[in-house]
Amino acid sequence: MAILMPALSKVRKQAQAVVCMANLSQWGLVWSMYLDDNDTKFTEGWMTPHFADRFTRWLHALEPYYMNRKLLLCPAATKPTFDEAGTTIGTLSVSSAWGKTDNHPSPTGAQDWMVPGYYGSYGENDWVCDNHHSCDCTSGCEPIERAGGRWRTANVKGANNIPLLLDCWWYRGAPLEENWPPPQYRDELTEAWQYNQMKFFTVDRHSGSVNGLFVDFSARKIGLKELWTLKWHRLYDINGPHTKAGGVRPNDWPDWMKNFKDY
Repeated sequence: MAILMPALSKVRKQAQAVVCMANLSQWGLVWSMYLDDNDTKFTEGWMTPHFADRFTRWLHALEPYYMNRKLLLCPAATKPTFDEAGTTIGTLSVSSAWGKTDNHPSPTGAQDWMVPGYYGSYGENDWVCDNHHSCDCTSGCEPIERAGGRWRTANVKGANNIPLLLDCWWYRGAPLEENWPPPQYRDELTEAWQYNQMKFFTVDRHSGSVNGLFVDFSARKIGLKELWTLKWHRLYDINGPHTKAGGVRPNDWPDWMKNFKDY
C-alpha cells in the first residue's frame, strides 16, 4: 500500500484536472449563451452604482444558463471556507472553496456580495466586466479605468490570451502586472487583498498550474508563472516585471514557486 498510495494520489489529481477542464469547457458554453443574449457584453460585476444587486455578479447573472451549482467547483477544491452565517468552517488550504457566504463586509456595510448558500472555486477576471465604476484594487487601477482598460465585450482581438474564468481562491479578481507573487503557499485572503489580486489566481491546484477559460471560450492549462503573461486588461503589459521578457530572475520568486516553469 505504501508503494501504491503515491501512484493513486497522482492518478486522482490527474483525474481532478481533467474534470476541472471539462467544467471550464462547459462554462465556455454558458458564457457563449449569455453573451449571445446580451449583445456580446459581459456582466456588470460587483462594483456598480447598484452594488446591492447581487445579480450583477457572474455566478448569479449566468444562473439561467447552468442547471447545477456543482459546476462552480473545481473537483480539487470543494470545501467551503465559511458557512452561510459567515463562520469559518474549514482550514484554508489548496482544496478551499469560497463561500458559502461573504465573511468580509462590503462597502455598503452589508454582507451582500452573493446569495447565501453559494460556494465555488472558480474566479472571474474582473477586467472583463461591462461597468464604468471604479474598482477597489488601489489607485493603480484608476488610470486603467479612465483609459477604458476593461474589455467589456467578447468581440475583441487576442481573445485567446484574455482570461475569463480560472481556478481561484475568490470569486473574482483584478490583477495588475506589478502584483507580486504570494510569499507563502497560501497566505490569508484578507492580507492586502486590495493591493494584490493576482494572488487570488496563484494557487497550486494542478501540479504547478491552474486551469482557465479564455474570452474565445477555449480552456487550457496555465502555468502559475504564466499568469503574469496573460492579457488581463487592455493596458496590461504581458512583458511585465514578473516575466522572462521583463527580466525576472529565478530568485525573484518565493521558494514555493521557484521550481515551476518560467515564462
